[in-house]
Amino acid sequence: MKGTTMMPSWMKAMSDPNGEVARAASDAFARTFSTEERRSGAIAIAHAEIFDDLGECLRKKSPADMVFREGSESEQFGRFERSILASLSALANACSRLHGVE
Repeated sequence: MKGTTMMPSWMKAMSDPNGEVARAASDAFARTFSTEERRSGAIAIAHAEIFDDLGECLRKKSPADMVFREGSESEQFGRFERSILASLSALANACSRLHGVE
């Protein structure tokens, strides 16, 4: 599948703590992959990239490890916290969708 490099970002966006962002990403994913089988298949094809990216995100130990370090300490921590939450949720979502995929 071409464009699998966007799948990790798409998975995180679908799990974003901001409901509007998550809905928009999920709706776009559902429109792009019209059946649950296709959605699971897309994740299966890109699973290595997805898990590598999520693992990299989850290895960050503090806001200082983030790429974007602008803003106050509170803003940086908020971005760090949202990134970890989205990554954990995306990991659970990917595992759930991959369960039973051959």
